[in-house]
Amino acid sequence: DLVAQARAEAERTAQDVVRNEPLQGKVIDKAAWDRYVSAATTAKAALQAAEGRVRAGLAAETAWKGEIARREAALATADAEIAKVEKAVEAAQILLDKTYVRAPFDGLVVHKDAEVGEVVAATGAGGNSRGSVVTIVDPATLEVQVELAETRLGAIQAGDRTRVFLDADPTKAIPGSVRQVWPTADRQKATVEMRIVLDERPAMLRPEMGARVTFLAKGAAAAPAAGPARPRVARAAVTQRDGKDVVFVLVDGAVRLAPVALGAETAGMVEVLSGLAGGERVVMAPTSALGDGSKVKAKESR
Repeated sequence: DLVAQARAEAERTAQDVVRNEPLQGKVIDKAAWDRYVSAATTAKAALQAAEGRVRAGLAAETAWKGEIARREAALATADAEIAKVEKAVEAAQILLDKTYVRAPFDGLVVHKDAEVGEVVAATGAGGNSRGSVVTIVDPATLEVQVELAETRLGAIQAGDRTRVFLDADPTKAIPGSVRQVWPTADRQKATVEMRIVLDERPAMLRPEMGARVTFLAKGAAAAPAAGPARPRVARAAVTQRDGKDVVFVLVDGAVRLAPVALGAETAGMVEVLSGLAGGERVVMAPTSALGDGSKVKAKESR
């Protein structure tokens, strides 16, 4: 390297001075001797300069190693700060996720169970907290709940076909079937609950709507409803005039005699094949004194 070369040159020129000193003034003149001495002096100075440069380089290297160590320590500190901030972000995300209310399935909100400012707990165990925020319903799982008299239980089984008439549209029959016959009965009502699943779900279908269910005879499972549903009246509203079945329809405080053609009777209700459009108010148990155009006063039921 540079120092080794300078040292070798200094040693060589110093040896030349030592070797030629006895010859000074005899074989070697003063000018030649001065050249030897000057070369040795120059080589020694070059060696000192090279050693100085080496020492400066080593000092600079030490300084840079210290700076590198300082910067590596700063980098490690920054990495630790980043890890701490990332943990804080994760904790904040967890807290944020707890502010979201997620439903277990897709559906419609049908009831708001909590108000702004109320405490909501997942288990509802707190004395001052609620257990839910809203009540939701999956429209695809809506069924018709029927309470069937115990006396008719033997005639109905799971899988039997039905027709369902919504109170919102009593003219349309919706095909369905008995999904489940409840394993227990209601002792007070002497009824057994049944669940009817619909083959199709009209857009107007809503939870808690009223409906009427007709159970089809065995073997009629595949028979669709033929045309619109016909109106039905209570058997007690039908009487006879001149050998014909008639009902008395209430119109503006008077009754109008309406001949009717009757169909099948189910549970005290008889199907009207013709003579009524549906939705009319009829007189129950008309007396023989009642005639077409008679004035009556309707008694509102409570």
